[in-house]
Amino acid sequence: MYGDFDVDGISGTALLCRTIEELGGKTLPYIPNRMVEGHGLNETAIRQLASAGAELLVTVDCGTTSSTEVALARSLGLEVIVTDHHVASENVPLGIPILNPGIGDGYPYKGLTGAGVALKLAQAAYSLAGSDVPVTLLELAALGTVADVGPLTGENRFIVSSGLKQLRETENIGIKALVKRGDFALSQFSARDLSFSIIPWLNAAGRMDDPNISLNLLTTDDVKEADDLAQLLEGLNGERRRATEKGLREAENQVSSRNLTAMPGMVVYSADWHPG
Repeated sequence: MYGDFDVDGISGTALLCRTIEELGGKTLPYIPNRMVEGHGLNETAIRQLASAGAELLVTVDCGTTSSTEVALARSLGLEVIVTDHHVASENVPLGIPILNPGIGDGYPYKGLTGAGVALKLAQAAYSLAGSDVPVTLLELAALGTVADVGPLTGENRFIVSSGLKQLRETENIGIKALVKRGDFALSQFSARDLSFSIIPWLNAAGRMDDPNISLNLLTTDDVKEADDLAQLLEGLNGERRRATEKGLREAENQVSSRNLTAMPGMVVYSADWHPG
């Protein structure tokens, strides 16, 4: 399982990890480090997964333009399924299943995010197993949909509405620890509330440190581990806020000190700003 480092990719990866494990499979989840590896599939990670015994590589929220990396994975004996929602016309891998509503006219709703596409794969897997998708997966899909600012229409509206209903009564150990740590009023949550509470905390891991912190939080069944991870995310979110505020102040100073306010567009930069 290879996901992106934002909340859409992390929640979609958590969703598919839970799906595969509940259906009897084993997972080797991998989320790249934003500062070190950047976005998308990379050769080192693919070789690492192959060496660890992976047989199937499923991407989440990435992979649509990774033809070179997919070819490498297949040369190492891995089957590959790409699940993504980013639109592309070049470097699209050939000869593998690609689940992406933005490519071609095969799927009627184009607004799904990465987590939403992951949910569709989960639905197919449970259907083949003769089971219904657990409603608990909808809360993870809702997290990704809101975090990636998916349009709240069509299927997304159903995912978010149903997911919020599930979140208000969540049994997810990690989410409960996060809610407790942040003292969030989960019983009254709306999509807007998600955007200004749980989502920034989950996003902070990938921006300031290791995105796997958030993935582990969403997939753990250990209360102590969940509490420790929630405490860590609280600290990282504080760092993110301070770094953002500092960068914004310095950007505003650059604009005002150089009298750039009359310009129709501008780019400001500092080597001191955190890349996350």
